Amino acid sequence: MPPEPSPASPPRVAIETEQRLSRSLLWTLQRRYFEEAGVSAWSTSTVPHYVTNNPAIAHAYAAVFFGFLRDCAPTLHPAEPLTIVELGAGSGRFAHFFLRALTDMLRRSPLAGKKIRYVMTDFTESNVRFWQTQPSLRPFVDQGILDFALFDAEQDHELRLLHAGVTLSPGALRNPVGIIANYIFDGIRQDAFSFAGGQMQERLVSLTAPEPAPDPTRPDLLRTLEVSFTERPAPLDYYGEPALDAILRGYAARLDGATLLFPCAAIRCVGRLADLSGGRMLLLSGDRGDSHEEALAQDEHLGLAVHGSFSLEVNYHALAEYVAGRGGRTLRHAHRHAHVCMTAFLLGEHPSAYAETAFAYEEAIERAGPDDAYALCRQLRANVESMDLTHVLSLLRASRWDPRTLLDGLPVLWRHQPTASGADAREVVFAVMRAWDSYCFIGEEQDLAFELGLLLHGYGAHREAIALFEASARNHGDEARVRWNVGLCHYALGEVERALGCFREAARLDPAFIPAGAAQMRQAESG
Repeated sequence: MPPEPSPASPPRVAIETEQRLSRSLLWTLQRRYFEEAGVSAWSTSTVPHYVTNNPAIAHAYAAVFFGFLRDCAPTLHPAEPLTIVELGAGSGRFAHFFLRALTDMLRRSPLAGKKIRYVMTDFTESNVRFWQTQPSLRPFVDQGILDFALFDAEQDHELRLLHAGVTLSPGALRNPVGIIANYIFDGIRQDAFSFAGGQMQERLVSLTAPEPAPDPTRPDLLRTLEVSFTERPAPLDYYGEPALDAILRGYAARLDGATLLFPCAAIRCVGRLADLSGGRMLLLSGDRGDSHEEALAQDEHLGLAVHGSFSLEVNYHALAEYVAGRGGRTLRHAHRHAHVCMTAFLLGEHPSAYAETAFAYEEAIERAGPDDAYALCRQLRANVESMDLTHVLSLLRASRWDPRTLLDGLPVLWRHQPTASGADAREVVFAVMRAWDSYCFIGEEQDLAFELGLLLHGYGAHREAIALFEASARNHGDEARVRWNVGLCHYALGEVERALGCFREAARLDPAFIPAGAAQMRQAESG
């Protein structure tokens, strides 16, 4: 007998039909998502961000910007800082790692007296308010290094700094400008085109949902949408903007049978930032995408990924064409990247053609950069159970004391704790404290401080464990288990009265709390 036919799928409801991609409802949903989610988009790991928010990539970027500072140093106006603007700073973690790395490089160099100003930006007010309350960022604010601004990458021309109270606008800056754009161009408006026989077709997007949407601008609609594309002929003067249309004409002349994304909003953003900088600028950007023309062809869904928000790959080649049209140059890696493409764009004349910047890019990103480190660390983390103590410590050093790498290695550190020599224990304590020192808490549920406190207590580093348990109380609230473990540490240090006070406080916080190690409390009370 033939198999019974499967029940037909229920008809879907059209939400949008054959719209230009850059004008699609998708972008309204995107903005609403980030406005409503705020920093929880990252603290809950709904939006992927680790690949561009870790110490390794921040150190590499700092090295490139340090090279840019060396190039610019002889001509910098002494009364003004060199300004670095981060677009879509998100959780604030990258800024934290970057500023730690760059200020350390400056402190140890002949350029120690040069002024820098880092400006974190976002279009959502809630994110900016969150950064202003971050203890990890406060030291940089107090030093006059860090400021904040609302900035919409799709339309704004200037930045008003919230602490300094000044506005950065075209013509107002006497020094060059640095721009960091990680995981931002993949989330702002793009178009899509196909090319064949010297002609161009625009790709039009249609959206359907499983049921009618009472409010088609609710961001949770993104999870249920199905996206499809159709084509229609389009003129090569599509935008009526000479710089953008010139890139499209070049694609039509050189590419046949290719379908690609076109980052119209990113190109316009770069143009506005170039105007802001007076035409002297370094832009360093990391994202999904590619900078080589031969890698531009896309599948029919254009690489769209949904993760709370959504993202599209970035056509960095189009950005490079735009920058070349303005007399600039692009620094890109020749090899294929595994996870994130990191491309640098330079504008403005320079006697050495920005030789220090180019050298730093080659050393920090091209030869063996953050993408390589991420790929290796990811593979090693997947096989952490086969690692020994030496492997985990080596991986921590290679990751530049990355807290997440430490978290992934905790099972190995615990496994070796009972047999660790005194030298091994000192290495573990040193590594834990270095990684914790670089940690930037953004509201995650996981209590890293508490887990590390338990580990250090196990390794006999009781004073350091107390510091971590106290950090746990600050970040996640004081709890009976925290006070109890602080008490255990004091008891191990011979500080009996302090231990008793902690044990009593634990009982007050939770009378039903039944801890391990209650014998210590009885011994302490008996004197």
